[in-house]
Amino acid sequence: MSKVIAVKKVPYDYEPILNYYNNRRPEGSRELEELDRMEGGFKIRLPETSEYGVDPDCKIAQMRWAHGHLVPGYIGFTSQEKSLLFEALCNTLGEDNVYHVSNEDANSNPTRYHVSVTPQGHVVKYAN
Repeated sequence: MSKVIAVKKVPYDYEPILNYYNNRRPEGSRELEELDRMEGGFKIRLPETSEYGVDPDCKIAQMRWAHGHLVPGYIGFTSQEKSLLFEALCNTLGEDNVYHVSNEDANSNPTRYHVSVTPQGHVVKYAN
């Protein structure tokens, strides 16, 4: 059974998470970046290849926020990348605020927040 990273509250500031991850990533691996999609999340640029065509989502591995969970995009992270991201989230948000759920549970939880995109960035409104 595959596990999904979940958080109690989606972070606003990605910088400490990115710094923690990038300072500890294996030598020769690619940097973690903030995902520039409406849902928010994280991305790792993939090596250039013509195998996937011109679709921008095929040029990055990505983990997007969905219902407080990080779910893979078209191409997800490796288990090593997910483990380091989990560690970075725990370090930044606190171990009590980051946990794993099964894929089945991740897809059954109702939305607890709504995301809007503004010129100033993502605005998250939490439901009661």
